[in-house]
This record gives sequence, structure tokens and C-alpha cells, in this order.
Amino acid sequence: MRYDIMINLDYEAYPYEQVKQLFRELQQAMQEAGFVMDGRLFSIDLPPDKAQALARNVISQIDERYQQQGQSIYPLFRECFGFEPEHTANLLLPPTEDINVEELTAIEGIEIFEIKR
Repeated sequence: MRYDIMINLDYEAYPYEQVKQLFRELQQAMQEAGFVMDGRLFSIDLPPDKAQALARNVISQIDERYQQQGQSIYPLFRECFGFEPEHTANLLLPPTEDINVEELTAIEGIEIFEIKR
């Protein structure tokens, strides 16, 4: 089961280079933990509870390093959330109710479908 984590940092309120550096650290640590980058998402094949715990752990470890310097990374976060991709809608595609699937003449061993709008 794939699970996605979206991390949006606050590039508007904080210096660009500072936020960019933090994102690089997050990206490296998330990938080392087993997440893969999928566009702007960190994706992993784990159940939601395990993926969330892993992401929280990665973020917490980075924050602990910053805390040693008297700083925290959390103010630089605008949002950080996780979700199952099957619960998302691609708004660049037509609404699913506008897509009709009809069975056409079958070729032996292969089902053929035509997608109509």
C-alpha cells in the first residue's frame, strides 16, 4: 500500500536559502529512510500508521540537530500531511462520472475497452 507525505515549507516568511537547505536535508533523510521522491511527494510502500511514524521520526531527528544550535525547524513548515494516493483527485483530468467504460468485442484472452468522454 503506497502512502504519500507532502511537506510544504514557508519560503515566503523565511530566507530562501535557509528553507532550501532544510528541504535538502529533509529530502536526503526521507530518502535514506526509504521514501522515494514522486514530484513533490515523498512516497513509500507502508501502511499509513508506519509511514506516518517513520516520517515523524525523520523530521524529529532533524529538529533535534537544529535544537542543539538553539533552533527548531517546525516554524519553517507551512504544512506537512500524509495521505493515501487513491483518495486524491487529479483535477487536470475530467471528472470520473464523465468517463464511460464499455466492453467491445473481445479478442480471445484479451478484454478490450473503449474510453469515451
